[in-house]
Amino acid sequence: MTTYFLTVSITTIGYGDVTPTTDGSRIFTIFYVLLGLVVVFQIILGYVELLIKVIQNRLENFVLSFFFPGWSNEDLHTSEMLLKRESFSHVFKLSFSAFLIILVWFLGSIFYYRTNDDLSGAESIYWTFCTMTTIGYGDLEVGNEGGS
Repeated sequence: MTTYFLTVSITTIGYGDVTPTTDGSRIFTIFYVLLGLVVVFQIILGYVELLIKVIQNRLENFVLSFFFPGWSNEDLHTSEMLLKRESFSHVFKLSFSAFLIILVWFLGSIFYYRTNDDLSGAESIYWTFCTMTTIGYGDLEVGNEGGS
């Protein structure tokens, strides 16, 4: 239960099913979450930036060579291709980010739907959305016996 509480706290989800009960534990939670967020987000940020750069470069090269046959890395020296790549890069980053968010949302929804008999499909989608956005209403519980 302690690991569950610490994980839910550091990710700022806070379902409300387990909470600090004393003043000392509340003060500890404040400092734990503040320090933990800095550490966790720095670690995650480093990995995500690296992953996105690798994926973005590979996909950009693939898409550019598809839409601009004969394109190669040497073409980056021409101003026309540089402008096309910069324009494409902005659209690509936005589209790719939206795709990843939706993918994680629906994969999480499918996971919770398949592992929790008490949630309907709509409840699984709603619960995953609330978790991803750190809303934490606490109106739906994913069983504490095995789900925590």
